[in-house]
Amino acid sequence: MCAKYSSKVVAVKRARIKFKNNFHMKNLYYFMYDWIVQQGWVPRNDPDFPEIFMGHNEAAGGGTEIWWAWRPKQKVNEYLRWVLNIDVHVILLRSVEIMKGKEKYKTNWGEVEIILNSHVETDWQGKWANHSILKHFETMYRLRLYKDDIGREKKKLIYETYRFQNALKDFLDIQRTGTNESEGGYFPRGGIGE
Repeated sequence: MCAKYSSKVVAVKRARIKFKNNFHMKNLYYFMYDWIVQQGWVPRNDPDFPEIFMGHNEAAGGGTEIWWAWRPKQKVNEYLRWVLNIDVHVILLRSVEIMKGKEKYKTNWGEVEIILNSHVETDWQGKWANHSILKHFETMYRLRLYKDDIGREKKKLIYETYRFQNALKDFLDIQRTGTNESEGGYFPRGGIGE
């Protein structure tokens, strides 16, 4: 691909989830992974999984700090694709034991912040930007001829971002409104017990 390639990014939705309580860290990671796999963002066991960063720090004052960033992409067509930027930051993470019913479970306590930034990317392969003639017409194509398609894809991606946000809130047992309760998963609330 040529070095002067540059796609146009159309911002769609930014969602933020902040939670401070008991949850199972490993199950949260697996839940997020399973969700993006099940929704077709990436194939299962993909060797090129779009995790661009994973960091871990043992804090001197107690607790663990963890970061990870994923950049899954989903092709719409040869001109458009969806991009979902997922940034997770966990602080004060420590192991705890809790009672749920009559059972004792080992789990975690901490504060997790999940930021979802979704956008639609146009000319993602650079076919227009790198073409000697088409590069002069790309802006007109995007703003006039492809405007309705981009608008439709923005609405679909907003819905997809909300679905992921609601699935995460459901997993973390955060109260939410206007949801489809039948869209559950196989993970228990907070990833703790049954």
